[in-house]
Amino acid sequence: MRSALVNLRATTELKNVALRELDVAQALADAEARRFEAGTSDFFLLNVRERMLAEAQLRRWQAELNHQIALANYYGISLDLPDIY
Repeated sequence: MRSALVNLRATTELKNVALRELDVAQALADAEARRFEAGTSDFFLLNVRERMLAEAQLRRWQAELNHQIALANYYGISLDLPDIY
């Protein structure tokens, strides 16, 4: 039970970190797109920022999946099931 609770707390924190990373990646991609439209950036840099954004989105969904698995494990362990004999 203790291990499941620790895992649940850890995945919650990792999910929050992934959300913050996604926010930063989105802001950087938006800024690079504005620079590209203004002519002060090139396609390579724009592509790099968009790729970083896509990778951050994948990490965010992976963190969410890991959190949901940890939540299911915690609920499964914490159920008070009757003895079946």
